[in-house]
Amino acid sequence: MGRIDFLNPDSSERLLFARLCDLSERAERGRMCFSRFLNLREQEIARAAISSYSVEHMFSGGFEGSEKLMLGLCDKGSKLEADCFPISLLTLEFKKDAEISHRDILGSLMSLGIERNSIGDIFLYDCKASFAVISHLEETVKREIEHIGRYPVKVIPYEGDGVIVKKTQDKSCVISSLRLDSVIAALTGKSRTAAAELIKKQPIFINDKRSDKIDETVPLGAVITIRGFGKFRLSSECSKTSKDRLRITVSKYI
Repeated sequence: MGRIDFLNPDSSERLLFARLCDLSERAERGRMCFSRFLNLREQEIARAAISSYSVEHMFSGGFEGSEKLMLGLCDKGSKLEADCFPISLLTLEFKKDAEISHRDILGSLMSLGIERNSIGDIFLYDCKASFAVISHLEETVKREIEHIGRYPVKVIPYEGDGVIVKKTQDKSCVISSLRLDSVIAALTGKSRTAAAELIKKQPIFINDKRSDKIDETVPLGAVITIRGFGKFRLSSECSKTSKDRLRITVSKYI
């Protein structure tokens, strides 16, 4: 069994860890196994859980650049491919004047009794929304989702190459340095002291890897995910102000 010292003892993390170890044991015995969709923190737990097992593994979310990913496992003599995963990609079509948000779509799906970990990423674009669900739920979603709020919608199979350009909002930030606490303060609108407390209390991910060191240097171009605040990308270049501070552009995914 992989290391468990970093798990939160007062949460469901240990139960998830145990379930992933069980999947790993089944995979060692020759069975191809898949988890539900995992967020970044759960993916970190998954990597720790499978580290002591002799298995092949792969993560997939259906779309390129997905944040929520399903873990696939098989024995060393087998091979995983993206099309092995029990993931269905669907598209929601609606009229141009429909005011439909990510939260509205997620709420409608969960109102069917679908758990959050059975739903992957949701992408909104051009009077459409594409999303991933566990395959056995595909027919239920296509049959039951006819409205999102008061707006009529139609659910059809996704047709595309899995690459969706994510919408962003850009803003210019002035920071004292690229230290993690300084960057998080700028992204969240908090003081550096409050940002440091935030870093200690909840997972911060830089390029999909967890970071909890307030003095860590954040690389230019990094993608930063903060639970409760969203996902951001730093520009690959920055400039200095007259007061020797750094001016950088931040793109927030919306």
